[in-house]
Amino acid sequence: MYVKIHSRSGRDVIAVCDEDIIGKIFETKDKQLEITKEFYEGEKKNEEEVISIIKKADNLNIVGKNSVGIALKTNTILKSDVKMIKNIPYIYIISS
Repeated sequence: MYVKIHSRSGRDVIAVCDEDIIGKIFETKDKQLEITKEFYEGEKKNEEEVISIIKKADNLNIVGKNSVGIALKTNTILKSDVKMIKNIPYIYIISS
């Protein structure tokens, strides 16, 4: 999995993505999810590292079956937070 941290105005958004969907676009009639290298391709991390990062994060953008599955293992993400597009699960959590 890739993890990339985006910092803006003192806030971090953690992007986590399965390696095999980088560069792909998933779309339906009313939604589009583009998995760009620029946003998602950061450092490769293992499951333990990803769990640790997710547990500390307030703002998350997670895409892919493996990445979302790991996020659910943290018990900080609810199954109801998971959305789907073209059988690809994703989670957006932005704290206010």
